[in-house]
Amino acid sequence: MAEAMDHQLTILRRGMIIACTVTVLIIGLVTYQLHTHITKLITFPIHRNHIRVINEWPLCPIQKNTNDICIHRQANQTQIEVICGKINATTTSTTTTTTISLGSDCKERDYDLIVVPKELMQDVSDHVKRIMIVQGDGKNFGQELDGFVQTRSQWVIDPFGGDGFEILKTFKEDKERMSLQAQLDRLQHRCTNFFYGIINRSGFGSVWHTAGLGLAWTLYYNMTLFIQLDEHLQPKPSFQGFIPTTTCSYSDLEAAFTTLPPETDFSKWTDSTVNFKSLTDDVGPLGDKRELIIPTFNHRGHFWWRSVLTYYVIRPNAQTREWIRGLQQQQGEGLQEHDRATTVMLRTRDCISIHVRHGDKGTESRLIPFYRYMTKAYEIHERTGVSNIYLMTDDQKVIEATKNYPTFKIYYQIMPRTNRGWEKDVTSGKVSREDQAKMFLKDLYSTTQCRHTIVTYSSNVGRLIGEIRMATEYEAPDVFSMDAVWVMEP
Repeated sequence: MAEAMDHQLTILRRGMIIACTVTVLIIGLVTYQLHTHITKLITFPIHRNHIRVINEWPLCPIQKNTNDICIHRQANQTQIEVICGKINATTTSTTTTTTISLGSDCKERDYDLIVVPKELMQDVSDHVKRIMIVQGDGKNFGQELDGFVQTRSQWVIDPFGGDGFEILKTFKEDKERMSLQAQLDRLQHRCTNFFYGIINRSGFGSVWHTAGLGLAWTLYYNMTLFIQLDEHLQPKPSFQGFIPTTTCSYSDLEAAFTTLPPETDFSKWTDSTVNFKSLTDDVGPLGDKRELIIPTFNHRGHFWWRSVLTYYVIRPNAQTREWIRGLQQQQGEGLQEHDRATTVMLRTRDCISIHVRHGDKGTESRLIPFYRYMTKAYEIHERTGVSNIYLMTDDQKVIEATKNYPTFKIYYQIMPRTNRGWEKDVTSGKVSREDQAKMFLKDLYSTTQCRHTIVTYSSNVGRLIGEIRMATEYEAPDVFSMDAVWVMEP
């Protein structure tokens, strides 16, 4: 009898031990899940009392020092609050007071920033001083924005955008900038007389600079620039990733040339020339008048003038913006995570971008070793505290050298780097021309995203980086050239 009871007690004790062990495991699992959830909330904060601009992912689209905001009554206020925190009508911090209009149609006056659904962006656009956050989704959202800005070039689409919204910037307070954009929009969509050209068989940077110079000619001579098409009457690869410079069709061009055949000799192009067509490479002849500028804008300088014009030609379209953001679905999971981390960093803009041009550039100018770029990066780091770097280079040895700089977290695109030049990489079959264009555009616009930039102005690409920053920012950009001063070439 006693033995039977002892046996039952032993079984009971074992059962209790097992039960306790399972309970502890369950509690531990629940605690871990709860901790993970709380950790996510900490990195995705919701502040109930005021708008707070945060640097974690996702980034609040309401930038610091934005003091006058209108949330359209049909906008999705909750979407913005999830990222930025609770929105009240008036928010006061220790240094500023932010006035926020809620439940309005945002048309009673002008605002620094307006949040609006995509269906109403045109309705409120005239009342935006600086930023318009456009909410929308769907596969056609990007194309709708392209159509909106194509004929309203005072608007710049942030290539890194957001999720469920896009950020558009305008320059309403810069009357001369608005005047120049209005002239571009008038001429580029008038479709009565044309300059058909921009023939350049050089690299991307040279081709796009030639197009910017061509736009200067057409503005000066009151024409529409129509960039030469390929043999199938389609945009050439160098221009396929951009918002088209004109809404005019090739039929419009043919009709104009039928009415008045075009001049083809650059030496005979005068103020009375109505139409012009390039027959051969026009880089040299265009360059003979590279200083053409509308006198009204002469005091702004050629750097500002050519920056605005060149950017007009290379405004990234919806597809390119997807490439830039690293949203290609065909990539492996590891590469997607790398791209995502880079995109998050670039959206904060708290970084130094460096463009190191080696490869075939050594045939044109003296190559600068990487350590000298990093010496300048250290100077910027000491001045600003910024330690993130985005590196654009064609030299694999430069990538390998990044491990020597533990002070910095250096991001770069994962891509083949043969150091032989883009054209040789294509002709040798190392990379297709389409993939090359994708990688180059992603690199280029990533480099323009950082607040501080180190380039060489002896390089067409280096100048492009400085020009894009000049054309898309409100203040003169912090760009340092390791060699030459900026020049118009071509």
